[in-house]
Amino acid sequence: MWDIVLAYYLGDLKSDEECPREANARALKYPSGNDFFEALKDIAEIHKRFDDAYRRLFATVGLDFDCTPPSILFDALVTMVNQLPDQWLNWLRFNLREFCSHAEIAAGSNLPRRLSGDNLFVLSFGVILA
Repeated sequence: MWDIVLAYYLGDLKSDEECPREANARALKYPSGNDFFEALKDIAEIHKRFDDAYRRLFATVGLDFDCTPPSILFDALVTMVNQLPDQWLNWLRFNLREFCSHAEIAAGSNLPRRLSGDNLFVLSFGVILA
């Protein structure tokens, strides 16, 4: 889920892109998706880049990532996800069904039921950042 949010809001994800991979790399300030993939070996660097991206993302809605309670950050994330263009909401739903079949999405929502302010910053490879 973070891939699409960061790609759209920070990585200048375009409607003609088929996948947010390159835009997600841009959001994390990597020159390309391949550079991001290569960097996965350096977990400390990945942590720093995601933390920086979260700070920049939430700053766009006037929130201080380091001082704002997780429940408020979560509410802001829900708003950001709900404001994604249909193309990227559909991409998100499809990928959640394909790769996270256990991630049930509640009716009227675009986020998995289990996602909350308490587990908001878990990366896909299972590292908790906040």
